[in-house]
Amino acid sequence: MLGSLLLAAAVTACGAPATKGNKAMTTPAEIAGGLQRYAPALFQGESNTIDQVELLLSDTPFQGLSVIAPDRVRSDAPLPLIIAAQKTVLRGWEVGEEANLSVVLVDLDSGEVQIRQVLRDSKAEERPSPQARRPPRPTPDAGKTLVTKVYRFDVRDLLDLPRHQGSIVLRALAFDWISNAARLDLDPTQPRLALKPPAIIPPPARVPGALPSYDAGPGNPKTPPRGVDFRIETGPGGALKVYGTFSRPATQSDLLPSPQALPTATGSKIAVAAVPMALALVGLDQRQPAIANWTAPVWGNAPVGTGSILSGHFALDLYASTAGKPPGQYAAWLFVGGEVYGPQRFEVK
Repeated sequence: MLGSLLLAAAVTACGAPATKGNKAMTTPAEIAGGLQRYAPALFQGESNTIDQVELLLSDTPFQGLSVIAPDRVRSDAPLPLIIAAQKTVLRGWEVGEEANLSVVLVDLDSGEVQIRQVLRDSKAEERPSPQARRPPRPTPDAGKTLVTKVYRFDVRDLLDLPRHQGSIVLRALAFDWISNAARLDLDPTQPRLALKPPAIIPPPARVPGALPSYDAGPGNPKTPPRGVDFRIETGPGGALKVYGTFSRPATQSDLLPSPQALPTATGSKIAVAAVPMALALVGLDQRQPAIANWTAPVWGNAPVGTGSILSGHFALDLYASTAGKPPGQYAAWLFVGGEVYGPQRFEVK
């Protein structure tokens, strides 16, 4: 019954029948819709409400991460973020929250991505000690048991928020799990900074076969109807390459003030837009992910406007971004504007 109440709150937003077995009610965004009815008390950190919501969530089949945050926050006010996490005992053994739960902030104006772990001891080493004792793997029956936790954090204690008016997206991340997006405006009473035209960084290589390349190649996935498709290629010596293809509506921050000619390996080409991207390489049980940033040009013959569909390709060598990363399991997440794509899992040997 408790779970049905939470599900009913989520149903209000999506219009689907409220039944515990309805899988449509178990996505992070739908759970966030159910959490919103308790938002004022959760944002204040009221322990009784947090306990109540944990009970409500535990009566649902949801597994994953879900977040809510206020829609608007002034620069001098706390920025509460609620993270609801539910997983099996086996998942907790494989991907522990203490070593992996993080908050992700995306600045929608600059494209900057920040990631910060929220539960790990600040004095903990980046890699667990070889002598650290790990509990035995749970039995099959015990491993199916669900574990539920609701957290409240003040994002200002964790990350560097933009000091000007702007829009950000917050998410929770735990290795290969990611939550829904909580989008909010910061300091709505202050003027917004003027957007800077995007710069195409790094520029395309001029030698055939060299990287970076922004032309279609045999390593690039097929163009998706909408969004981004990408893959990670590993090689000897820790080499990592990323190949991707995108198709998305243009935002104001993607537009170049005028078409820009760029030398490439196949001759001079005209860029009419540039799409900022950030790739986070998240290591299992590791402290700080590597983040690679680039801006992919969109080739064309005429200027484009907001809402126009931008399509393009990218292929980059990530060695500089991953140098010194220890061996282990990794999940790659690609952030483009307020959207995220992945995970692409791979191993560094």
